[in-house]
Amino acid sequence: MQKRLKITANSNNHVSNAYSILLALSAGVWTLTTLLLIASPSLQGIMTYLYVVVATVWVMITFFSAGRGLKLSAPTFVLMAVCLLAFVFTIMYSPYKTSATFVVFFCEVILSFLMVQVQINVRTFLLTSMLMPLIGLPFIDTLFMYVAQEDSLGMGTSYAFMLPAVCTIVYLLKYIRYDRQFRKVFMWLIVAVNLLFMYLIFSSGSRGVVLSLIFTIVAIYFFPFDNERGGIRMKSWRSLLILLGAILIGIYFWNILDFFNTVFKTAGITIYGLDRTVEYHKAGDVLTGRDNIVEIAWSAFLQKPLLGHGVSTFPDFTNDVYPWIHNSVIQLLFDGGIVLFLLVIYPLFRSIKYWFRACSFDDYIMVLVLFSASVPGSLFSHDLWGLPILWMFVGYSLFYYKNRKQH
Repeated sequence: MQKRLKITANSNNHVSNAYSILLALSAGVWTLTTLLLIASPSLQGIMTYLYVVVATVWVMITFFSAGRGLKLSAPTFVLMAVCLLAFVFTIMYSPYKTSATFVVFFCEVILSFLMVQVQINVRTFLLTSMLMPLIGLPFIDTLFMYVAQEDSLGMGTSYAFMLPAVCTIVYLLKYIRYDRQFRKVFMWLIVAVNLLFMYLIFSSGSRGVVLSLIFTIVAIYFFPFDNERGGIRMKSWRSLLILLGAILIGIYFWNILDFFNTVFKTAGITIYGLDRTVEYHKAGDVLTGRDNIVEIAWSAFLQKPLLGHGVSTFPDFTNDVYPWIHNSVIQLLFDGGIVLFLLVIYPLFRSIKYWFRACSFDDYIMVLVLFSASVPGSLFSHDLWGLPILWMFVGYSLFYYKNRKQH
């Protein structure tokens, strides 16, 4: 335990905690917006204001602390500049109109890069994320009524609660057992509230969110942190088990889903995402039209493979028939071509490869949380440029890679 405490030791200064709270708030703007709209539906458009407030406070803290703790690495700076130039060139030269505004692009992409270029207190980040659902506790009956009427929590609401749910799973499996008694009681109360929202997700939430939460649990057990040397401890038997499991799941995937769906229904339990997936498969439309969207985007990419069509231009390209592509990889190719794709993917791949070998416990937790809360959803549901936590994942990966290499 002493070794783990040493590994997970973070700076406890006020600046680090302030940065950690703001990072959680920025990553959880979608959560806060959803909760505030449940409390007061008249607050439409509040998401942009929340981003602006968080950005303003972050800039003020950075200014008054004289940039203490801010360590902007060269790869991060280059990638930020490339994304910003891609957006500017889209406005100036693309024949298609971008659906993004500069304020939103700055808050959701550029600021997301900057906010993870500092020392983060991981516990503070997790706790802040887990506290957010408490705002919605007085209005939880509204959510249950909505689910009863619509027979679904809805994709947007499901994804809004994903970050607190991921943080809750990570805290339960990696932290709470080491808390002192008073803190443990306090944390169990917070966990109980989050479990209530997680129940809504599993019973009536989007398939993508359920997949992300399951991935978080599986990743913690199958890719455990090495307390002795750092990095991921992958023994040969574990690697073989993962390979065999992947092969079996690939072969019998739909049989497995159908089996579990039948078991749950026999027990009187309906898991919305699982049930809908099985139904869609039987109807021959598992991706609910997303494959058609991807096909259109891929064909368009082949027309301009080098530089793409411009940032967030897919809606105008399709005459506003489709709001986005529902796949971050294809959207990256459509928007910025092979050039932007390689500038994003190569340094990210290099960082993740290093993460497996030599990450600290804090890096392990942060990358796991940011990945689980962004990447699975970005491959099926989200707009690439409208998902701040995805760019936080990219920015943090580059940040820890640079700093760990120097260390």
